[in-house]
Amino acid sequence: QRDDRGVRELLVREILSAASSGAPTSEVARESIAGAPLFVYSDGILSSSSDSLYELIAPAGRMLPRRVHVNISLDGELTSTSRQEIAGSAMFWGYRAVSIGGAGEHVLAAPARSDELVLDRRRRDLTILVLFATAVGAIAAFWLSGIAARVLARDLELSRIEVARAERVIAWGEMARQVAHEIKNPLTPIRLGVQHLRRARTDPRVDFDRVLDENVTRILSEIDRLDKIAQTFSRYGSGPGELPPGEKVDVAAILRDVVALEKMGIGGVDWTLEGASSPVYAEARNDELRDVLLNLFENARLARARHVRVMLSSLERAVAIEIHDDGSGIARAALPRVFEPHFSTRTTGSGLGLAISRRLLESWGGTIDIESDEGSGARVTITLQAARS
Repeated sequence: QRDDRGVRELLVREILSAASSGAPTSEVARESIAGAPLFVYSDGILSSSSDSLYELIAPAGRMLPRRVHVNISLDGELTSTSRQEIAGSAMFWGYRAVSIGGAGEHVLAAPARSDELVLDRRRRDLTILVLFATAVGAIAAFWLSGIAARVLARDLELSRIEVARAERVIAWGEMARQVAHEIKNPLTPIRLGVQHLRRARTDPRVDFDRVLDENVTRILSEIDRLDKIAQTFSRYGSGPGELPPGEKVDVAAILRDVVALEKMGIGGVDWTLEGASSPVYAEARNDELRDVLLNLFENARLARARHVRVMLSSLERAVAIEIHDDGSGIARAALPRVFEPHFSTRTTGSGLGLAISRRLLESWGGTIDIESDEGSGARVTITLQAARS
């Protein structure tokens, strides 16, 4: 639109310049210039036109527009312009003071009609160009983003593989250190026992049979301890898919047996079992569930609990075991880490008991949760899937 307006202004200016310089007589408005009609105003009133019909109908009015008259007649300007809407079309008018034979002041006028058809065509072309450029830009952006996404995905995958490899190396290194530490403890008494036997065998003053019996008993106990350590790390090192699935077991019978075993131990702990008088079946494994319960009961004993209450209940599709103790409890800061491997609040043990317990329970579709406040005991909740009928 600005370009069209500029073209019209230039056209009108050139037409008026050519008309005023090429006709020295009063016939200046009798011929149109470049197809544009010309109008002559004398003393502000339309006096002649290049076409008698224009002179008759006076499309721009018989009087000079007020602003044009002020600019030329009063302010002494040589040219002036105005815009008018005639028959629904925007018309640009140019005015120029001219010197024509005779008295009075004369102003030459010429219109330039806005060609809406050309403007619409140019606007449509511009719109198509913008849409085409936008579409090309969008396609290019999608194409480049696809390439960037593939490159980024490949880099992320490589980074993930490297991170996983590094994590495995660190985990296996930590596992190796932990295994070495755990194995070293029972190996020391085994070595001392064998050395004692060697010395006793050559010393006639020692009752060798008694020494042999004592040391063999100690060595076998430590071998059992090594076997338990190997079994513990084997369970922890097994992936979830490698653990055997759960089977139908009587949880009530297992609880009665394990609690009865704990009651036979020393330590002055009062054990209470509720809800296990009749069979309650769930998805688990007999020996592994015993180990999980023994580990939890041992933790309560080591927390110096005086009373441990065990409750078994059947839910709609699950079986719940709740263990309450009045021991020393777990510090709030340590509670989120109790299921982490190698984490322990005690100086003894492998720190894998609760980690292995959760892994076993999850392999059967169960869960384990611990709630505790330091100094007020702990509550452990085990949830197992009810056995299929």
